Amino acid sequence: LGFRDSGTPGNEAGIAVAQDGTIIWTENGGRTWATASVAGAAQPFEAVDYAGGDTWYAVGGNRVIRSTDNGRTWASVSIPLLSGRRFARLAAVEFISETEGVVGDAGMNDGTGRIYATRDGQTWTETAAYTNHRDIAYNGRDLWTIVGDQGIWVQDDLLVPGPKRRVLPANGARFWNVDF
Repeated sequence: LGFRDSGTPGNEAGIAVAQDGTIIWTENGGRTWATASVAGAAQPFEAVDYAGGDTWYAVGGNRVIRSTDNGRTWASVSIPLLSGRRFARLAAVEFISETEGVVGDAGMNDGTGRIYATRDGQTWTETAAYTNHRDIAYNGRDLWTIVGDQGIWVQDDLLVPGPKRRVLPANGARFWNVDF
């Protein structure tokens, strides 16, 4: 199956997404799993995120899907900005509530990566451009971490369209030295 990502909201529920388009869910801490019903043609999934309540989002290829029943069924989310991107490669998803979050299109190694944000779960805007990003995480206080082939960025609010301020590394360094 080639599982790519999984998520849990801190209780007995959990979701895992696979490269072959399979999504499985559990409600008993992983003792048993069931295959979810996913609308539309199977596409590889790269990432899944718990958004709150019974809501989850998953991404892969040029597709964003949402479940509002803890992963049992999934439906496509329309992002009109993606319709013109022939080679979208959605690889990251991070939601801070059931309706507020971002999805990351890693691009095709040609500088075309984009991040799309929503504050209402319906309307999407392009908020930033990064090439080959692999993951996005919300750090609180409107700071987000973007991890990719070209490095790690900590940036201010990705939910707001417009120019972004890259917060770290503040000294202009290309790499950080981290002591463990």
